[in-house]
Amino acid sequence: MTNREESVRTKANQVLVETWNLCKSYPMRSRFLTRVVGWVKAVDNVSLTIRRGETLGLVGESGCGKTTLGHCILQLIPATSGKVFFEGVDITALDKTELRRMRKDMQIIFQDPYSSLNPRMTVGGMLREVLHFHNIVDRSRMKDKVDELLKTVGLSPSHAYRYPHEFSGGQRQRIGIARALALEPKFIVCDEPISALDVSIQSQILNLLQQLQEQYQLTYLFIAHDLAVVEHISNRVAVMYLGRIVEIADYRQIYENPLHPYTLALMSAVPIPDPKAKRDRIVLPGEVPDPTRAPSGCAFHPRCPEAMPECSSVSPVLREHDDGHKVSCLKYSTSWPEQSGVSTVVPAETITASPTQGGALADD
Repeated sequence: MTNREESVRTKANQVLVETWNLCKSYPMRSRFLTRVVGWVKAVDNVSLTIRRGETLGLVGESGCGKTTLGHCILQLIPATSGKVFFEGVDITALDKTELRRMRKDMQIIFQDPYSSLNPRMTVGGMLREVLHFHNIVDRSRMKDKVDELLKTVGLSPSHAYRYPHEFSGGQRQRIGIARALALEPKFIVCDEPISALDVSIQSQILNLLQQLQEQYQLTYLFIAHDLAVVEHISNRVAVMYLGRIVEIADYRQIYENPLHPYTLALMSAVPIPDPKAKRDRIVLPGEVPDPTRAPSGCAFHPRCPEAMPECSSVSPVLREHDDGHKVSCLKYSTSWPEQSGVSTVVPAETITASPTQGGALADD
């Protein structure tokens, strides 16, 4: 066992989930699907930690790899490279039997509450299937457990006899939450759980998730587009762009003092609940680059209003700039790689000094 693996085990009482240099690439094939002509990096060298009992918000534009990262952490899709640790155990090295036992502790709430439910099964049948497969309760207590789960998420035990099409969108999402809770997990990936719901229902689901987290000591990875929602529910926030984490910090630091130019642009788009208040909007040119032709150097430099000449050739490293605040931008001296292949003389007029030098990981 390496020193790094030993350090993960010693921190397991504080850190629940940790990723090391996690990557997921998809092959691009020629017209006749005979040979690989390139790779699409959906998740590119992501290293982060999720602490026990916290909610880590994950934000970014559509197509930046948020959902893929969540699926790789849960091993719903295998990572191309890198490692995922859950309570100090490398789950990427587990076989199918060992991983199945680990599934009880890791669950997901899907974005679409209808397509994630089996239309041919009743709600009670879906919940009983989960309980039976993982031997959560014996057959004599199955009905009581199903009734308890439905009551926990704000539904009636009589709903167990209905089919998914008989429910509203908010009720279907409550069923999805009940299914995730059935195994009594420690960690749940919330993959945009309210984006398909009416605004009036979103707050109810958010409040339910917070109540359940407090009641069952749950840990969330909360994926969303709505920055106001993320601020409301998260302890820390990670900002993702084109498969990479570009900034991660406590939610107060992210919203009050964003460092990365991309984060600044995202925050400028958050509406202010005051018709008289105005915000200086930062409009980024163009669209998110095609991941099949990712820009060299910093992936954000073609759209960055503060780009320097070095940004097109030097890839910044995600390191700590201030107390717990990590950023990947060449504006800051901590983000310059030690070995970049080019001159590492940093233009003094563009650098913000940092009192500390962080490690190479995205999070401690």
